[in-house]
Amino acid sequence: MTDRQSNGSKILSASEVAAAGSGRGPGDDAGAVLGSGAVLGLGGRPLPSIAGTIFWLSNAGQVPPFLATAAPSRGWTISTVQPSDGSPKDSVQLRTADLVLLDARSDQYSRLLVCSELKHQLLVLGMPVVALLAGGDEASRIAALRAGAADCIWPQMAELESIARLGTLLRLGSLERAHRQQSEALARQSVILEQRVADRTQESLRGRDAIIFGLAKLAESRDDTTGHHLERVCAYSATLAEEFVRLFGAQRQGIDAQWVMQIEQTAALHDIGKVGIPDGILLKAGPLTAEERMSMQRHPNLGGDTLNSIRLKWGDNPYIVTAMQIALGHHEKWNGTGYPFGLAGENIPLPARIVAVADVYDALTTARPYKAAFSHERAFDAILGDAGTHFDPEVIEVFKRCKARFDAIRMSFAETGGAPIKPLDEQR
Repeated sequence: MTDRQSNGSKILSASEVAAAGSGRGPGDDAGAVLGSGAVLGLGGRPLPSIAGTIFWLSNAGQVPPFLATAAPSRGWTISTVQPSDGSPKDSVQLRTADLVLLDARSDQYSRLLVCSELKHQLLVLGMPVVALLAGGDEASRIAALRAGAADCIWPQMAELESIARLGTLLRLGSLERAHRQQSEALARQSVILEQRVADRTQESLRGRDAIIFGLAKLAESRDDTTGHHLERVCAYSATLAEEFVRLFGAQRQGIDAQWVMQIEQTAALHDIGKVGIPDGILLKAGPLTAEERMSMQRHPNLGGDTLNSIRLKWGDNPYIVTAMQIALGHHEKWNGTGYPFGLAGENIPLPARIVAVADVYDALTTARPYKAAFSHERAFDAILGDAGTHFDPEVIEVFKRCKARFDAIRMSFAETGGAPIKPLDEQR
């Protein structure tokens, strides 16, 4: 390459400009800038040279003399790669470069310019490509630009113009690499922070679940004849809720996996109001009097009031709201003859209608001091017989699909023994 333009006018070097002294003309500054290969900034001021790495991709291997001469003084590092298969072998090395100078002087490297692997990597990295062409004819330049090159140089071009073009794109590539590295560092930090938040969230959820179950166990501890009642009711309720989502989730807003989890966790609190029932009534082995039954039927209100006091402090948290619905509504009946409010049909919250089935099934299949346990088949038939009166018909359709799963849960917590069976309406 030559350091003179094709019209024969000389491109001033930095030393020639300095030697001209103060007698320079208006165009001399621009000549000095071009002659130094510098990049012009705002107001025509040259930007300082920026160090960077050029990825020289060529089978020839030898770096062009003009570049080998200019690079050291500008702080440019030349990394040479000689791929034998027409594609970069070391993508990690490619990530450390700021610009790719592609030797496209042969047919092989004209094909390499459009290599999909190279183009994809460079697109991801935001790295400019400069094509070194065999000649500067328009067809070659257009072909290179269409293939993805940001600029082209060729042997007949003035050396300092080639250096200036490389310097401009090297600056852009260097800034892009710095931005990419910063973005990657921020992304890594974001992942770390997200994991910390997830860990803290899981820790809080475990604490919440432990408190919920602890409160429920406190109520259950006063009537220790029920064994694993809470665990079973939670398991039955979750089974019904999951099947309900499969059948009706697409038709109901908010009926999803999160909703299932809320029911599974808060079903344990359905009888928390029993902490307010006197021992003489709660632990009575024989039948309850009418007055005692009225006192026992206060436990949904007591549980609802307890949970509402938490809601007033915590706000309308979905778990607390679901727990309140279950505590207040699990003894309501579809036909409006339940308690404490005599709600009917869909006025009874759906979580309460689900837990009602789970609770009654467990009461029927579990032995108590005042009754023996029903078999799975007998309890199943008894609940089906109350569809549309005691229980929501839709929930019973779901219950039918869960027959085998209920029996498996029951068997995993098998309990035996007890006294004569009581009618369903006398279950507490």
